[in-house]
Amino acid sequence: MDNNRRGGNQSSRNNGANNNGQPLQKLCTRIQKETSTNITFFYKDQTLIVTITGRPEHVRSAQVQILRELQKPVKVSVNIPLDFHRFVIGTHGATLRLLEQETLTRITVPPQDNPSNIITVVGAKDNVKLCEQRILELYHKQFNKGFERLSIPYLYHPWIRYQLVDELNRQLNVAIDLPPPIKQTDEITVRGEREPVEQAKARIMQFYKSLVRRTFFFIISV
Repeated sequence: MDNNRRGGNQSSRNNGANNNGQPLQKLCTRIQKETSTNITFFYKDQTLIVTITGRPEHVRSAQVQILRELQKPVKVSVNIPLDFHRFVIGTHGATLRLLEQETLTRITVPPQDNPSNIITVVGAKDNVKLCEQRILELYHKQFNKGFERLSIPYLYHPWIRYQLVDELNRQLNVAIDLPPPIKQTDEITVRGEREPVEQAKARIMQFYKSLVRRTFFFIISV
């Protein structure tokens, strides 16, 4: 499958070199070997035209490398609370890799033992701006999500399950998870948008307190 990519670098017009002084032909030869692609280039109207052919994922990788070499990089610091860094990284780093591929940038997230909130993005100016926007969108999306873990004695779970859960699901569009009766654990979790989750939590706790006031348990030996 053929894929064409175009990049402009007028400063390379006369000397055929990238920003690091490396000859463009040598650069393309190295990258095409590393990415299993075929790369050709020519100049038209003061613009460098680069054509990359190969498998789509290889073409994308080659495009990232060429743009990093040819375009003067800029660095932006994105302030994201530490607790939300995991959403930028994703499972096994999948979200971070996808962000880098789609925005043609390089993203650095502080290691777990570093308390810094700063995520660093490096790349071409427009690409860095796009990546920053995508990271902030991820943050705001997760920030608006709610999660609550409630500890309510399992003896009261049947009333909550059969008298309240369906109503809250319907009215607030939240997910309420109660353990199966055989587990006899006290934990109830509520997931959804932040405000509805808080409302559901308040309703559950109010219902539980009303049950405590009017429900009595006693043991019968048989």
